[in-house]
Amino acid sequence: RIWLNPPYSKPLIWQFVEKLAEHGNGIALLFNRCDSNKFQDIIFTKATGMMFLRNRIKFFRPDGTRGDSPGCGSVLIAFGRENAEILRNCSLQGKYVELNNDK
Repeated sequence: RIWLNPPYSKPLIWQFVEKLAEHGNGIALLFNRCDSNKFQDIIFTKATGMMFLRNRIKFFRPDGTRGDSPGCGSVLIAFGRENAEILRNCSLQGKYVELNNDK
């Protein structure tokens, strides 16, 4: 199982997500950009489930101080049935959405 929290920079993010989709066993934390072509081509066709987080997350710096929130909401993406069940049953506030039941 892979935990993927890629940098929120455009050029690199989808390379990591595509590799995880091919691997098929993991959870990724991504910007909630459902309207993007890559999101629709990769996530909607290959992921097993998504957890749309209710509130914006907060990042912490290496020294432990709290950083800013991202410019938009975040979503957890599951690849593989077991990972989808983890998101479905977790205690995080948000909305779980099932995708591709056959994955």
